[in-house]
Amino acid sequence: MAGITKLNHVVPGNVKPLILHGGAEYSITDLLTEKITPFASCDIRTVHNSAFTVNFTASAGLKFGHWEGPGMRLHFTYFKGKNIHGEFYDFNDEYSAIGLNMDL
Repeated sequence: MAGITKLNHVVPGNVKPLILHGGAEYSITDLLTEKITPFASCDIRTVHNSAFTVNFTASAGLKFGHWEGPGMRLHFTYFKGKNIHGEFYDFNDEYSAIGLNMDL
């Protein structure tokens, strides 16, 4: 999957208004049971602040419940790239997290 994001009213002016991004997700249904599905995904986004860089996010985990229905996902996520939070846009970040998401 791929896409483009256009930012409006960008401040400061050295931040470019277009972000290109792409990603992929892979799951293996019915490997463990019908209601437990392992998955992995990655997301890559271009960022052009003071220099052109790439933000990278990868996740892997298990979905509990039918893959295309409601359930919960337990996952490990890794991020490396420029900070995505407002005034810290030019800071480099690298972190990992364990998450629990509900698919309603």
